[in-house]
Amino acid sequence: MKHLLLILPVFVALASAQLTNVQLAIVNVAAHLDNNDETTKMCLRDTNMTSDAFSNVVAMLDRPYSTLINNKDVDKIRGAACLFTCFEKKEGRVSNSKIQLDKVEDWIERASMSLEMETYYKEMARECIIRVKGITDECFMGLEFYKCLLA
Repeated sequence: MKHLLLILPVFVALASAQLTNVQLAIVNVAAHLDNNDETTKMCLRDTNMTSDAFSNVVAMLDRPYSTLINNKDVDKIRGAACLFTCFEKKEGRVSNSKIQLDKVEDWIERASMSLEMETYYKEMARECIIRVKGITDECFMGLEFYKCLLA
């Protein structure tokens, strides 16, 4: 819970009273960090990331990809992007540096939403796969897909 509390003030400063979907997704990852479950431990270990380091760069993740890769802190940002992608890999939604559309669609179908929203997100997933196709770095590809899907 302490990490969630560390980054919430960042978002309060960034957004008046409303968080964007991407910012909510970032808060969700921070909540994962507090769960301290096996997946979280593996992802932190695999990405050589700490929850504190994630909290330090979290405000930057909402920026466009082009500004992320040209940032002086690109290695720290990449670590946070790898953390996002690791969770997606553990769920099977990213494999071999590619988005697994069938797994994303299964995930969408399991979410509690109307058929109209389910159709919308499946279409968005297809569009987002096309948008991130040119990103060769798996970590940034996974992060940008996630951001696209939630935008």
